[in-house]
Amino acid sequence: MIPSETTPSSAMAKELTASELAAWRGMLRITHRLRRDLGAELTRRHQLSMADYDALVALTAHPHRSMRMAALAETILQPRSSVTRIVNSLETRGLVRRDPTPDDARGASASLTGKGRRVFDQAHRTHIQGVRERFLDHLSADQLDALSRAWRAVDSTVL
Repeated sequence: MIPSETTPSSAMAKELTASELAAWRGMLRITHRLRRDLGAELTRRHQLSMADYDALVALTAHPHRSMRMAALAETILQPRSSVTRIVNSLETRGLVRRDPTPDDARGASASLTGKGRRVFDQAHRTHIQGVRERFLDHLSADQLDALSRAWRAVDSTVL
């Protein structure tokens, strides 16, 4: 039997409960607000957008401080076209350099420069302070542990 528009289907999801909706909307609202506010502070103090900072974080954490552009895009959850724009901007400011990929003539890697590392170190201190003031300082140790467990549970099921 093919479900009609008026016949419930196992594929049709039931509405969210008030608690589920509050949890979902709260996560979206807080994530958006934190990224907006932290990004504004990074821009004001270090002339870095949140996307710039995300790219610098990824490069700093990666071995040899270098990543292929496609891997960088995947790591910072940005489309390749956006990563190209981000890397172009960082390159213009001397924070990264673009290197050809030896095993693929069409490919390129973004590599952190010494100046990029110094700017990242300063911006990172600002970011950590902002995360503490805007988020962590408002939660108890028990709340942080519960939230951490909740994110791990959700993350382990996301494909």
